[in-house]
Amino acid sequence: MTTYWHQYQGYNDALAYANCSSTGNGKYPTGSVPIAIGQLLKYWSKPNATYNYSQMNANEGKTSATQTLLKDIAQLGLVNSSYSCNGTIGNSDFVPLVFVAFFNYSNGISSH
Repeated sequence: MTTYWHQYQGYNDALAYANCSSTGNGKYPTGSVPIAIGQLLKYWSKPNATYNYSQMNANEGKTSATQTLLKDIAQLGLVNSSYSCNGTIGNSDFVPLVFVAFFNYSNGISSH
């Protein structure tokens, strides 16, 4: 995998302002679960009418395509992100289902 994304300024720019002093832009951290899912989606770059993976940089989140993808993943009911300035928590139990239900991947994905 060639992406190296993080949760702070540049990647969380599509999230709401929350006066967080630790993120560089006052917004909540994106969360590790959305980052992990987003990096896998970018890696596979399966064609999708909503997201343009070619506009997502491997090591820089300052594109609206990357920021929108991460925000949308964080707000999926299955990920159920809980935002905090100290860290955003998401549910990783349903990650395989996220790929199948929301991104049209085959049902052959499993978690370990």
